[in-house]
Amino acid sequence: MITGLGEPGRLPIHTWWFVLAVAILVLNDHVLKSMFAGTVHGIWTGKLSGIAGAVVFPGLLQWALVCWFRLSVLTATRVAVILGAMLMCGIETLPTFVDTVIAVNQLVLDASGLSHVFGPVRLVMDATDLVAVPFVAIIWFATLSRYSAASAGSHMETQSLPTALAKA
Repeated sequence: MITGLGEPGRLPIHTWWFVLAVAILVLNDHVLKSMFAGTVHGIWTGKLSGIAGAVVFPGLLQWALVCWFRLSVLTATRVAVILGAMLMCGIETLPTFVDTVIAVNQLVLDASGLSHVFGPVRLVMDATDLVAVPFVAIIWFATLSRYSAASAGSHMETQSLPTALAKA
């Protein structure tokens, strides 16, 4: 089992593909969606945001839980993946949840003074975007692979996903 705090520098947010997911999310949400609004290609911008967001949100949450709240890497990964999937499902299917997420995001932007940079928060419910939910598992598998490769010969041992969940 992966135990202890571990080294936050080995979390997936420190990889090239995580940085790529952030870049895709920013480019898609601030350029491509406005370019392709109302076209056939506009359908795919929502899916692209969903997939990139399914990697970015759990990755950032995992990092925050490890670094700020001092959770073990395994616990932080479980929480991040579960909350990431729940958030995505809520945003795509529950209108009241969408309104709450928009209000909280706008509050954070207003409090940080970034409202003029990012503009108003907009979320569009689209149940077909749920196709991106399984991508939250990328953070889970990336964490296990990074820690199992780094822990060879150390005090940390890894185990299969079903075994790890059974012991939780």
